[in-house]
Amino acid sequence: MSIGTPAPFGPRTCDFLHTNQTDVPKVDSQDFGFYLQNTFGWNGDTLRITPSLRYDYWERKPKYGASFGDTLGGVTSDESIARSGERWSPAILLEVKPLQELSLYARYAHGFRAPTAPELYYKFGSIMNYLRMGNANLKPETSRGFELGAAWSDERLDASLVFFHQNYKNFIESNLPVPADSPYAIAQQTLGHYPMGVVYTDNLEKARAV
Repeated sequence: MSIGTPAPFGPRTCDFLHTNQTDVPKVDSQDFGFYLQNTFGWNGDTLRITPSLRYDYWERKPKYGASFGDTLGGVTSDESIARSGERWSPAILLEVKPLQELSLYARYAHGFRAPTAPELYYKFGSIMNYLRMGNANLKPETSRGFELGAAWSDERLDASLVFFHQNYKNFIESNLPVPADSPYAIAQQTLGHYPMGVVYTDNLEKARAV
């Protein structure tokens, strides 16, 4: 059984099927990381401090073939960009045990997340329906946060309480509407393309989690 618009010489495959398109080009991706950590304890480990340092390196190199080039809109100059970067992320953990049954801790840490290949290069849609895209200009997501916690454990009860606060910079968010001045939004307004909308991935300057 064939699905698609009838052609002069019989049915043909629909242009919108995944059989003749790929959502993401072939991307050579590398992610490398290591961390250093050491715990210092005093007074029978009732007081402990654990500093740590993490290093991350990432790389994305897109390689475009015909299956992705046939995706609506083809390949733009931005989408052919190879991306890479690195980051050092420190953290420190303080643990105190004032009682045998009670443990307290406080942690401060920097976080890092590189954009994935789909977040950078994804592109799929149809002018008759919708378009969903990545963003080759994404910046890596970074964060700074602290966590406070307490735990009680004895023969009758195990309980814990945790509070955390995380601030993000360049938070990576998907399914955002494209800017009004983008070619895709203009095509929506002037040509009636993408009646179900155009969304993409972008960085939010600031975000937080509590």
